[in-house]
Amino acid sequence: MSTPEERGREVVDWMVRLVHSKTLTADEVAAQMDHTEDLALLVARFTVGSEARLCRARQRAVLGLPGHESAPPSLAEELAEAMSHHTPGTPLAPELVQALAEVRDQWSSAGASACEEPYTAERRRVSIDDIIVGLRTWTHNHDPHVRAAVELLITHDDGMWLRRREFVETFVKTSGPEFYIAFSALADALAAGEGPGASETETGILRLAADLANDRWRISRMGDETVHLVRVAIATATE
Repeated sequence: MSTPEERGREVVDWMVRLVHSKTLTADEVAAQMDHTEDLALLVARFTVGSEARLCRARQRAVLGLPGHESAPPSLAEELAEAMSHHTPGTPLAPELVQALAEVRDQWSSAGASACEEPYTAERRRVSIDDIIVGLRTWTHNHDPHVRAAVELLITHDDGMWLRRREFVETFVKTSGPEFYIAFSALADALAAGEGPGASETETGILRLAADLANDRWRISRMGDETVHLVRVAIATATE
């Protein structure tokens, strides 16, 4: 029979694979972790331990731990609060499942699909078609708000932004077969007035994509009916 530490490592490895493939759901977390003998060990390794084979800097950024300026400030506290009420060997409370799902959401939105230092798509001298395929590979299992943001940039004016060298060099990153857009950095640059030079209309498209990607409440969590209403409202307003 495996020890709690061995079991913790097994579950961490399972979670890492799912997070990287962006298919981790709250129900899957609950189903797997209900069988974990030592939840504290698991979460400790998942968040800051080297056994998870993850970059500590990215783990700290996702969880909002000290040392990362752009991290969500309350995520670590929410996870710690939810953990404090859990008894090892008992089913997970909904609050803890939700907190872990929030970690997944933040991690995926940050584009942390691997620990290697991301490098720009431009350095690989790839074509616009390569970038589009890589971006769609990234968003295939992603949340709707990120898919919408990426598709907006792909389809607007035949991928105008993805053809601009300065945009690709600064904001399009790649890791393995995937390409992703550093939407958080893009939003910060736009807010500081340091975004790529363009007309007001083109900058507006870029700003809309950044807003969509960085706010999952805009699409991913508003429900199908509300999304439909938004779609109808936009179509009506632009007729």
